[in-house]
Amino acid sequence: MPPDKNKALIQTINKIPFFKGLSPSQAQSVISICAPRSFAAEEIVCEGGTESNEMFIFLSGELGVVTPDGIQVATILPVTTVGEIGIATRQMRTATVKATKKSNLLVIKRVPLEQLLKSDAELLARIYRSLIEILAQKIVNDNIRIRDHLVAKVNGERRVKQQRRRVTLAMDLLEQKAGMERGEIEAYLVAHMGDEEAVRVLVVDDEAPIRQVIADALSKFDVVQAEKGVEALKIVEEQAPDLVITDIKMPEMDGFALLKELRARRPDLPVLALSGYIEEEEAQAHKFDGFIPKPLRVDEFRQLVEATLSRD
Repeated sequence: MPPDKNKALIQTINKIPFFKGLSPSQAQSVISICAPRSFAAEEIVCEGGTESNEMFIFLSGELGVVTPDGIQVATILPVTTVGEIGIATRQMRTATVKATKKSNLLVIKRVPLEQLLKSDAELLARIYRSLIEILAQKIVNDNIRIRDHLVAKVNGERRVKQQRRRVTLAMDLLEQKAGMERGEIEAYLVAHMGDEEAVRVLVVDDEAPIRQVIADALSKFDVVQAEKGVEALKIVEEQAPDLVITDIKMPEMDGFALLKELRARRPDLPVLALSGYIEEEEAQAHKFDGFIPKPLRVDEFRQLVEATLSRD
């Protein structure tokens, strides 16, 4: 292998969380058990229901996760790994992955990988440490989300109490100064508030706490929640939301696939991406109307929602 290409592969390996922190020689050892393979568009990379005897380092192109009935529900972009969990747990593959564009991957077989890790204790320790760091970061992110949820909930309850107090004071004032009966004031408010249709926001995320954080943060809107992409599409058809906020990494149908379906059905409907796994540039490349990083920052989030609805 030419030195420049080998150096580029080592740099690529070091970008992947599974192999984070490897020394050049350790990365070279990983490369030595890799076999390059190209997949044409629509070619199957790995099939659901089969043994997880190999993992893949995805270098270029585009992959799709496909259901048993042939529906693509997720998009995978480089640089990342595919099948690393299965090769560690020995569980059967739960999904089929195919190339949606011509793609280049490196294939690592289970047996050579296990032999390599057994022969290099330091390499084994580094990979375990990387896995621990990934899990630790997930815990930190979950804690931040819970904190933001609690803060948003407390602030939302405080705002509701303030609004109720203001309404009570306003009704008292009308009763005293305008001579209106209490029942007459209440009937007037109900009649006129009923004429206004609330802005409806659809939130799509497979994590219920995240959906609730967003609902609390957007308490002045009519927030509708969906756990899955398919459920969200049904809601869009039946309830015609004014804005969709969708997570990217979801089972069955991810945010990229959902955006594609929404653009086909409602091209005028603004869609915001919500993710802790991609960067804003990637969301822009897929032509989302805005990007919300996780963990959620409530004030910035509200400003983006308001700005998006104003543009719409």
